[in-house]
Amino acid sequence: MVPPVGRRHSLPPNGPPVARPSGSWYERAVGVEGDVAIVGAGFAGLAMGIRLQQAGLDDFVLYERRQGLGGTWYDNHYPGAACDVQSHLYSFSFEPKPDWTRRFAPQQEILSYLEHCADKYGIRRHLRLGTTV
Repeated sequence: MVPPVGRRHSLPPNGPPVARPSGSWYERAVGVEGDVAIVGAGFAGLAMGIRLQQAGLDDFVLYERRQGLGGTWYDNHYPGAACDVQSHLYSFSFEPKPDWTRRFAPQQEILSYLEHCADKYGIRRHLRLGTTV
């Protein structure tokens, strides 16, 4: 049980109270910003950030060790890199993309889709690129 010190938050909807000492000394000592730390800015990390915002929780940070978002789609850019899952299945349910150019989308198109989602849902302000956790 965390003692009731510092800021009190509740996780929507009506989740258990969460306490965390406030002030920059805590963030410097522990090395974490925000109430939630998300590790990785691939599909799963972006989805988590978007869903947290939609649930009303905006105090989170997305840590990514690379210099760009997209996870494997940022890293792998060799000739012919593409998804082995049909494109219409390889998108977020809340952000469908009916106009994929191919049945099995190429790497750059998938990366562009993820960047579009990050921009549309305001995730970039939560990103900490080039950060190893």
